[in-house]
Amino acid sequence: MQCPGFFTLHEQFEKLYTALADQIDAIAERVRTRHGTPPTTLAEVSAKRRIQEAPEVLPADTMVAAIAADLRAFIAYINSVEDLAEQHGDRTTADTLDDVRDDLAMRAWMFESYLGKA
Repeated sequence: MQCPGFFTLHEQFEKLYTALADQIDAIAERVRTRHGTPPTTLAEVSAKRRIQEAPEVLPADTMVAAIAADLRAFIAYINSVEDLAEQHGDRTTADTLDDVRDDLAMRAWMFESYLGKA
């Protein structure tokens, strides 16, 4: 399958998964400081996931649209968890999630801009 934007997309996808790994680590550390236990195995993470994998390799624009939609869904979930943290007076967790949400919103906007939808 040809992908005219391969190099651009590959770079952006790499930046996204690197950022997500850092954000997941920050959230897991926050969970630990609150005496919780974050999921530690792939099976645990998979059982808790809210975003499903694509069943096949998608065309570039479809993939970018799916990623943007997934980021928007994740942002909505982060908002609900941030609200819960604020209701419990946990400003540090809310601030952590606020930073994650802002970064993901910027990345969603970038992918939407790639598609000419922003």
